[in-house]
Amino acid sequence: MNIRIVPHALRGCVKAPPSKSQAVRLIICAALADLPTRINIGGVLPDDIKAALDAAAALGCGIVEGDGYVLISPPEEYPNKADIFCRESGAVARFILPAAAALCDEVSIDGDAGLRARPMGELISEMERHGCSADGDSLPFRIKGRLRPGEYMSGGNISSQYASGLLLALSVLPGESVLTVDDSLENSGYIAMTVEALRLFGADIKIRGENFYIKGGRLKSPCSVDVEGDWSGAAYLLSCGRGVELTGLYPESCQRDKEIVPLLSKIRTLQGGELNIDCGEIPDLAPALAAAAASCRGIVRFFNIERLRFKESDRIKAICETLTALGADISLYEEGLAIRGADKLHSAVVSSFGDHRMVMAAAVAAAAAAENGKFDGELIIRGAEAVKKSYPGFFSDYESLGGEIYGL
Repeated sequence: MNIRIVPHALRGCVKAPPSKSQAVRLIICAALADLPTRINIGGVLPDDIKAALDAAAALGCGIVEGDGYVLISPPEEYPNKADIFCRESGAVARFILPAAAALCDEVSIDGDAGLRARPMGELISEMERHGCSADGDSLPFRIKGRLRPGEYMSGGNISSQYASGLLLALSVLPGESVLTVDDSLENSGYIAMTVEALRLFGADIKIRGENFYIKGGRLKSPCSVDVEGDWSGAAYLLSCGRGVELTGLYPESCQRDKEIVPLLSKIRTLQGGELNIDCGEIPDLAPALAAAAASCRGIVRFFNIERLRFKESDRIKAICETLTALGADISLYEEGLAIRGADKLHSAVVSSFGDHRMVMAAAVAAAAAAENGKFDGELIIRGAEAVKKSYPGFFSDYESLGGEIYGL
């Protein structure tokens, strides 16, 4: 799907989409629990949440989708073999693989082309140290043998999702385990979300420094649980302009992407100065913040961005190409990215790169520049359907705020 945007300043209020990060964790916990769980999601389900539901079904769970909720009923016995397709969700793949290996003798796992390119080797190596054997280190592959409790390690080079997947698995293994998380691990906020979800399902997890002490056993359903609004998705509409508001967001949430609010304020109040942004804990905000910076009144530098290369696209490359096409002044150097606010952005045809966040970032750049009187022309985005992965209602909400969008 290709779309054409005639940029305008956006104004108004919409409801935040459901947090896919929290929902995916809750769905997998529900699949590992003792009794059925109703998860109150609300809104149109993004593809990543659908992928989590598919994974739960592959483990033998009953899935009922109602008006604004899903009901997940775990099986009396998990299958000996599970065949799981994760669509394009790295989180689902990295969470469900160790969890399934804790319950099944054999697990086959695959996903769409984009997911096949994303790294899994570090997680597989750790699983092979504890009773499993795999016939590959990237999707598709098959893994045999059940995980055993014990002492586990998770590094910080690629993804906190490895640690989260192991926490999910160790919480249902019989016996006690210890997971040591390398202190270089970024995205610790996402690990906190996993621990929060597991504790909601009765998991016994104690944290001392880098060590997570887990007493295994089947999780206990809380019967019903609500999904928060998504700060990650909301960040893109918030970045479109000062006049945009979203309901359903909780300032006390452990979602680290709530940092979008103070960071946007700093970008918008620049008056010829410089701002440094560390993306280590907030990688999903980088495209939105970069798009907002493209028409700011100063220079914004982004650090700790290397892991952006391992997302749905190489987001460093995608950010540079998208914003450069629009006329932004952007520089890539060894430590990160630097964006000097441009006097004007202009018409461009840009690619989605098959990446939901890059679609939204392009729309952000146009709207933010239009609000500042710094956009001439129109924006065409090719492959805009990629937003379905996390925020299928993005363009409907964009239009309701005054955006002018046409299909091509």
